[in-house]
Amino acid sequence: MKRKSKILAATMILACGAAPLRAQTSAEDAQKLQAAYETYLGKPDVIALTPDGDAYRAQLDLKKLFAPFNVYGFSLDAAPMTWTVKRQADGSLLETIDQMPDLHWRTPLESADLHVESLHATYILDAALPWLRESQGTAGKVIEDASAGATQQTHTEAAQVEFRQTATAEAPGVVTSIEQYQSGPVHQHGMIALAAGEPSPIGITIDAAKCGGTRKTTGLQAQKLLDIWTWLVAHPSRETIAAHQDELKELIRKASPVFAHADRASAWQDVKIATPYGTLVAAKADLDIAADGIIRDGTVHAQLALHDASLSKASLPAWVGNLVPKEVSLDATLSGYDAPKAMDVALNAANFAAQPVLSPDAQTQVWKALVPGGHLQLVLGPSHLKSSLLDVEIEGTLNVTAGPPDGALVVKAKGVADLLKAMSAGPQDHLAQQIMLGLIFVKGYAQTQGDGTLVWHVAFGTAGVTVNGNRLKSLTPAAPRFQLK
Repeated sequence: MKRKSKILAATMILACGAAPLRAQTSAEDAQKLQAAYETYLGKPDVIALTPDGDAYRAQLDLKKLFAPFNVYGFSLDAAPMTWTVKRQADGSLLETIDQMPDLHWRTPLESADLHVESLHATYILDAALPWLRESQGTAGKVIEDASAGATQQTHTEAAQVEFRQTATAEAPGVVTSIEQYQSGPVHQHGMIALAAGEPSPIGITIDAAKCGGTRKTTGLQAQKLLDIWTWLVAHPSRETIAAHQDELKELIRKASPVFAHADRASAWQDVKIATPYGTLVAAKADLDIAADGIIRDGTVHAQLALHDASLSKASLPAWVGNLVPKEVSLDATLSGYDAPKAMDVALNAANFAAQPVLSPDAQTQVWKALVPGGHLQLVLGPSHLKSSLLDVEIEGTLNVTAGPPDGALVVKAKGVADLLKAMSAGPQDHLAQQIMLGLIFVKGYAQTQGDGTLVWHVAFGTAGVTVNGNRLKSLTPAAPRFQLK
C-alpha cells in the first residue's frame, strides 16, 4: 500500500489540470490547457505542452515544482516527468503515463529513493469532481530505499504492482474515493532500533508471495484540498507564505475534516518475517484500519489477524514453539482525542516565518488540546491468541496516559496446565524456568470455570493492580516454595 500510494502521489499533481475547458481550435485549446496547468502547477518553466497528433505531450519539472518547499525541509529531486494528455468527448482529460523518473524526496523525518523499472498508467481527470475520476495501471519492479536516520533504514522491492482507483461525487467538491492494489512477490529488509539507546539496530526481513488491499475514503474535501495546493503554488517562497499565512491557515480550517471516514483493508499471503531471534511464518496476515477525519469524538479502529503461523528453528529454545500463537486475532479501538481542537491550537500557534513552524511549547499545547481528558481510551475488543497448547482471550478498556494505565481487562486461558507439563518435561534453561514460575504465579490468582478455563479480572488504578479482587504485589514470587523437576 505504501509503495502504490507514493506512485499515485507522484502523479496526483496531474489532476490539477482538470479545470473546465472547451475544445476550440487546437491552438486555443493548447493555450487554455497550458494556462490551466500553470494555474495549478506554477510558472511556464515548470510545465510545458507540445502538440502530439490529436493529443499533447506534457513535461513537468518536478524539482522546480517542489523547490519553494525546500526551506521547510521538503524536497523532490527527479528528472522531468512526461505524459500524454487528450481531451475526451465529455470534457474530461485522459492522461497516459509510460515512464516514471527516479524520485528522491526528503522530509524533516525521512528521505527515500524510488525506482520504477516500467510503468503504464492512465488517469481520467474530471473538473466536476475535481479529482481523479478513474486511474489504473501496472508498475513493474518497484524499488524503494528509505531512511529515517541511522537507526531506521528499509529496502523494499515488489516485482509488480497493479492499482486501480475510482472517485464519485458526494456533493460539489466532495468525493468518495476507492483504491485497490495487488503486488507481489514483495521483499523488504530493514534495520530498526528496538529502543532508544540500543547499541545497534537489528535486521528484519519480510517476504510475501502476494499482497493486496482496498482503501475507501468518504467525504474527501477534494476542492478545498486543491485550493490549498493552488495557494501554495501561488506563494512560492517562505517570505510570501509567511506574509500571507493567515490566508493559508483559513484555507486549512475550511478543508477540515479533510475526509469523513477512511477504511483500509490489506492482506498478505505466505508471509515470512526473519529476525536474529527466529523466523515467523504465516500462511496469511490481514490488517484492517478504520479512522475518522478531523472530527470531535473520532476513533481509530484496527484489526490484525495471523493464520497458520509458526516459528522456524533458530537460536530460540524448542519450548518457545509451544508459546508462539498459530492463530492471532487482535481488535483495538482508540478514542478520547479532540482532533479539531488540536488543529485549531496548532494553526493559532503556527508561525511559517520560523523554524520549526511549531515551537516546542506550542507542540506541548497541541498535545494537551488533542488529549483534553489527559488520557486516550483504548478498547480491546475480543482478541484471541491460540498456540499449540495455549488458548488466550483478552477483552477490556484501558485509559492510556504518560504514566501507568488505568482500566480493566478480562483474560481467559485454556491449556495452562498442559503448557506447564510440556515445559517441565522438556529441556530447561533459565528463561524457561522464569516463564514457568510466572505461569504458576498468575495461575494462583485465577478463577476456574466449569470447563477448566482460567479467568482473570484485572483492574488497573492509582492504588495498584488487582486480579480477581486480590491486590497484585509482585509479578514473580519472591521465594518460591517449590522445586522444578
